[in-house]
Amino acid sequence: MASLENLPAPLPLQIVRNLADLKSLDSLQRCSPVFNIVFRQHAVEVIEHIMRETLLSDVLVEVRAYLLLLPRHCKMQTESDFHALYAQANQPLDPGTPVTAISHTLREFSFLASAADMTLRVKLDNLYALPHEHLQAGHYSHEEDLVRDEPSGVAYSVPEPSPPD
Repeated sequence: MASLENLPAPLPLQIVRNLADLKSLDSLQRCSPVFNIVFRQHAVEVIEHIMRETLLSDVLVEVRAYLLLLPRHCKMQTESDFHALYAQANQPLDPGTPVTAISHTLREFSFLASAADMTLRVKLDNLYALPHEHLQAGHYSHEEDLVRDEPSGVAYSVPEPSPPD
């Protein structure tokens, strides 16, 4: 019987590099000894690649900053400490970044992503549970927004840029 554990050597690394998101990476490396070994051997390269492919740049910097703080076990004392941290977080991770810090960050991020998914799912379930008349004329309808040429309403209005003085 075929198994992920029996794949030829280069394939697990290619699979890990091409995962859709950090949550998938966390799940795979936690459930498979082979993928855990591959992840640990290539942690910086793999997590950098997946973060660059899947995260907004601002989120990427925050995740790197969190990851960089873990092995230091110190508090930020001055404003210059924060500036130095974020200057470093704007760069790719150093190859010497501890795998334990990467694994911890991956678990934390996966937990947060799962919590966000669950919250969104509950909110959507609650929306779908509303009586159908809620979506009839006179009430807000997403379908109305889809057929309009231009969005209207306060939530969609974008202020015009003011001319320079």
